[in-house]
Amino acid sequence: MDLKRHYLALCDETPSFFQPELAFALAGLDEAAARCGTAGAPAEGGLAPLLARLAELAGEFGRRGLHDERIAARSAIVELVRPVREEMPGRFAGELAALAALLREQGRWEEALDALVQARAAVRDLADDGSAGLRGIVLRDIAECFRQLGVVDEAVEALKESLRILLWLRPRDPRYEKDAAVVSGRLASALCEESRTEEALVMCEHALESWEELGDVPGAAFESGVLLRDRMRLHAAEERFAEAVEDGERAAGLLLRAGIDDPEVLSAFVLTLLGLSEALAGTGDPEGAQARADEAYGLRDRVGDPSLASLVHLTAGKRLLERGLLAEAKRAFLTALPEIRISWLPDWAPQFELLGRRLAAGGAADEAEPCLDVAVQMYAELAGSDPAWTSSRVDALCRLSEARHRCGRYEDALSAAEEAVAVAGAELPGTASDARALRCLGARLAEAGDPRAADRFLRLDGPPEE
Repeated sequence: MDLKRHYLALCDETPSFFQPELAFALAGLDEAAARCGTAGAPAEGGLAPLLARLAELAGEFGRRGLHDERIAARSAIVELVRPVREEMPGRFAGELAALAALLREQGRWEEALDALVQARAAVRDLADDGSAGLRGIVLRDIAECFRQLGVVDEAVEALKESLRILLWLRPRDPRYEKDAAVVSGRLASALCEESRTEEALVMCEHALESWEELGDVPGAAFESGVLLRDRMRLHAAEERFAEAVEDGERAAGLLLRAGIDDPEVLSAFVLTLLGLSEALAGTGDPEGAQARADEAYGLRDRVGDPSLASLVHLTAGKRLLERGLLAEAKRAFLTALPEIRISWLPDWAPQFELLGRRLAAGGAADEAEPCLDVAVQMYAELAGSDPAWTSSRVDALCRLSEARHRCGRYEDALSAAEEAVAVAGAELPGTASDARALRCLGARLAEAGDPRAADRFLRLDGPPEE
């Protein structure tokens, strides 16, 4: 076993002013190697001082902001413990979990997930409470990786297993009460994300009761605020807007109490404000909806997540659209565009199309064109995984064709119409969308003086346009 390999690699990647530190750490390596057993596995006693020194070095890297070096040091620790993982499964799993925590901090979710899966396997068959507790925490962190990677159903299953373990441990060791409450909340949030409304509401209630029982412990205000925010979203999805507003106002108050100077709390607070804006709009309170959207907009530059800042702009644009301020709404929507997540498209593709239609109806075809173009692209993305969006795609293509024609972009208008016919003919033959696409193409050809236009119109034997 080449024990020096990881340290030499670390040394190559480390700034020169840390070379003496690494030299000190390496000084004990020969002695550790000399204590290797016949299978090449070093005894723990020989490694302990070296592991401790490397842990100190990793900590110093962290204090200096050298994140890659810190991860490399932790990786080296894992590899030194790996040969004795059968004798020290708990230690091996703990080191993997510590490495995964650093990887998660840097957004390296796939690497973190790999480390956590190894950690879970290391303690899978151990029956003592400490190992069971570690399994519960590792499963919680596995779920976080799955959610960040967009595999929410796997996250739900990991959280359910984590909660089962922690609830079993809770009566035996009160230290697990808070962990169980945290996992309950995360499970509620994941179920909410999966639109499993009834399950999510039950879990929200359970988690809120758990935090209430814990009292004013550190983190309670934040976790309870997030739970109420998620329940607000569930109520709003079911059009129970009054209940949504009540939960949203309580959530905002708790998150303010938790302190929005913390980036995680700030992000949760901004999301709550955006949800409140939607809920207030649903109750018929446009002024309240605008006020909450404005409050979130005022915090946009403090938000570190570009996607969340994008959502702030989208919500601001929607409020402006509702007030008929179309030019301002367009600016907000297009500002948000680069960071829009695919999972948001079902909500926002129709908003881009609506804005384009409103602009076109007001005679601003040149302003409408980019909004309709974006809507077409979004609908195409959606239709790729759900054919139910195909008719929306065809209709948006027809509107885009008309807008481009009005702008004098005749070739582009014809191209959009031809695309509408191709999509409708392949996916929706004989439907109202197919008929509309044919009429659209016929109009473009007729306007261009193309004799094929008559043939296109003659093909219109489908149902009338919806």
